[in-house]
Amino acid sequence: MIILLVQVVGLTCASGCVFNRNKWPAPALADPIYRATPTCDALVDAEQLYKQAVDLQRQNCGSCVDLFFEVAVLTSHAENCSSKNSRTRQLHDSALQQIVIAGEKYHRLDPAKGLIVYLNDGEQLIPIRFRGFVRDAKEFQRFVPVGDYKTKSLSNYHRCPGVGVPLVVTGRPACGELFRSQQLSFAATLRMNVQPLAYHYGVDQTPGDIQLELYDPLRVDSVVADQRRLPLAKDLAAPIAYRIRNRRSNVLSGFIRPGAVSPDSGSTEGNLYTLEPYQAGKIPVILIHGLLADRFTWAEMANELIARPGFVDRFQLWVFEYPSGRPFLESAADLR
Repeated sequence: MIILLVQVVGLTCASGCVFNRNKWPAPALADPIYRATPTCDALVDAEQLYKQAVDLQRQNCGSCVDLFFEVAVLTSHAENCSSKNSRTRQLHDSALQQIVIAGEKYHRLDPAKGLIVYLNDGEQLIPIRFRGFVRDAKEFQRFVPVGDYKTKSLSNYHRCPGVGVPLVVTGRPACGELFRSQQLSFAATLRMNVQPLAYHYGVDQTPGDIQLELYDPLRVDSVVADQRRLPLAKDLAAPIAYRIRNRRSNVLSGFIRPGAVSPDSGSTEGNLYTLEPYQAGKIPVILIHGLLADRFTWAEMANELIARPGFVDRFQLWVFEYPSGRPFLESAADLR
């Protein structure tokens, strides 16, 4: 079975140019405490390390990555705290986000492998473990932290608070893989898994008991920590909002000049994409735009469908894009 959803006529402005100006701010991070002393003794070391890490970051020093990593380890027990306003929880989530930001800047973070930190024993690779994904590790090429973004293109954001910090992952599929867009963006949630031994005896003595875990929020709803099942933080709409941020789409050119090469696909013909790697046994749902439109016409519907419980277990979204000014039978032949 294949389900085709076809839009007959798209909507555009008079000029045929659609411009989406989406706000994509950096995530809100905890400010270091420089004068006040933390009321809880357990926070003293974490606060001092966090302050030093922020100072080093402002000095463009890559060693800030190591200190943010230590802060995340020291505050890892905070994921059991239900309040996001807990200072320990704020430090932990901010340290995880800073690991991504600074780790990428100083080439310490490889999304497909792990994080490089320098401890007393020298260089250590903290591995990334993938949980629930149907993708190859090679598709994970860049992590983008998620802030409080805004977009008029989506009605619902489908966010959920919980353990970890939401990310957008960007990358490209393996060379030669059929029916895949060359610009991938999908949701993930980053969590630090610290075994009790590492927390009590220190990161320098037990680096092997610490790992980063990356979860697919489309397929994983909760994690187990200290024999408790906790909800996973997620933001399913973030990859769509990130993909269409500040995007200028001249859909009129595909209508009046159908023979021109598409800047997105590099082709003059229709192209069929799957939003995830092909999964046998699932029902393909193919989204086909209409006149004066492109594949991003379906952003709202795709956002609602993937967030529907059980949808990704039974169905798989595909999109068909084509120059809407081409003769209908030619585009239909491309799809066929």
